[in-house]
Amino acid sequence: MEQTVHRAPFDPTKDTSATTWASYRDASGKEHRVSTDFLFDVDGVDKYLASTLLQFTGSRAQAFNGFLESLRVNSGHWWRPDDTPVIDLRV
Repeated sequence: MEQTVHRAPFDPTKDTSATTWASYRDASGKEHRVSTDFLFDVDGVDKYLASTLLQFTGSRAQAFNGFLESLRVNSGHWWRPDDTPVIDLRV
């Protein structure tokens, strides 16, 4: 499904303004990071595939971009943190 992303600088005073990012460290310890600012609820869209919003470049990009295809970015009214149980994965 093709999604059009309406990009605009993040504005914390607007409900529809959003920012998202992803990062990973490669084997040498170098961090690779991508981010974008965009708008929700333009044309009725309030859920995006992370891969529509973010794309890594470089030699390992294909693997990480494939992972982003499994993630969704939703506007705040899709779930509330109070509805989600807290899970502590620290060892």
